Amino acid sequence: MTMHRILTIAAVLCASTAQAQVAAIPALLPPPVLSEDTLHTSRTTEAAEVQVPVLKQPLQRGQTITADNITMVGMPASKVFASTITSANELVGQQTVRPLEAGKAVNKLHVRVAPMISRNQMVTLVYRKGGIELSGSAQALEDGQQGQTIRIVNPSTRSTLTGTVMSDSTVQVN
Repeated sequence: MTMHRILTIAAVLCASTAQAQVAAIPALLPPPVLSEDTLHTSRTTEAAEVQVPVLKQPLQRGQTITADNITMVGMPASKVFASTITSANELVGQQTVRPLEAGKAVNKLHVRVAPMISRNQMVTLVYRKGGIELSGSAQALEDGQQGQTIRIVNPSTRSTLTGTVMSDSTVQVN
């Protein structure tokens, strides 16, 4: 028998003996003692509830959430995650990015700030230089928030411009 073979057999025997000894350890230990404090803590943890806003009715993708869409319900703290919206004020005015079910907590990833200007919306195009101001109609090619630069197209010339969102219907060309 080679030295390698002997060492392999010895390792297998030691491992099986160690497993048998480890398996016997739980039988030797006394059962856990549950004190009144332990029982009280586990009851408190299970019973802890957090008030979260949920939708009263299902909403489709792209709908803006209003206060009328929301009701507050108690949920077990174990079901409320870091990404769960816990304030109705945080949810009002948000736009859904996917269909949402009624009665379920809303995840922050499933809503976004509703854009001030939406893609394909007709907007007023404003150009200011010195004391001169020109305005006309244009179509937004993308969503935009106030202060954000978006692309717009002049429908009569089909020329694409970039401008800054000033309000819910005005884009100022730079």
